Amino acid sequence: MTSFSGLPRRDRKLMKSRSSPSVRGTQITSEQLLPSLNGSKHIQRSVNLHKEVFNEDINIRVLLLPPPWPCASPPFVKSIIDLYSRFGSINTEVIRLSGAEDHFFRLYVISCEDNVKILLPNGFRGVISVESCSSRIKYSAEVSTHIRKGLIRVNTTEIADDEDEVHIHSPGKVEIRLMDEESLNRRPPVWETWYDRDNRMHRLGHWWKVLLVKKNNAWMRRNC
Repeated sequence: MTSFSGLPRRDRKLMKSRSSPSVRGTQITSEQLLPSLNGSKHIQRSVNLHKEVFNEDINIRVLLLPPPWPCASPPFVKSIIDLYSRFGSINTEVIRLSGAEDHFFRLYVISCEDNVKILLPNGFRGVISVESCSSRIKYSAEVSTHIRKGLIRVNTTEIADDEDEVHIHSPGKVEIRLMDEESLNRRPPVWETWYDRDNRMHRLGHWWKVLLVKKNNAWMRRNC
């Protein structure tokens, strides 16, 4: 893992005053990672994703792609994702695409002053290591269930080559969720809303026509 030299606390206010203001709520960016075979000469260049900022937030979505070579077979080298923000927060989504089940990753997240949110892919199995002086570590219900079942281990040094790794350092709030819950809690698409609305309007129109027919029949019976 890349080592970062922290600034002394006495210089923090001075550096904040000299630097540009923190960029909040920036749009999420996407990155794609291809797996590399063991023994590849270009492992470091093709696998590693490194992002380091000072005052800005990091909002990033990482897509783990399947191997592009038809004859490629696992094991592959773990993709390394290294994120660092000195004063900003970090919001990370790791998505494993179909066919990339054997594409494992090692994620390092360091936020020296702010919060961290991580969305892990479906079928995540591996180790989550959190180093924080704060007790505000929140695992979602699905993540907690996976921990109880032993599918996810916390703060252990025994990591296999066919497992994912997440290493977090943050003094703020840490929130970890799974992609399964994200899909369950998503808002319905616009076309589904339109479809429901049209159905409601159709039903209302139908009952309105029935009511008019009944009123017309009653008027004819009274006057005929």
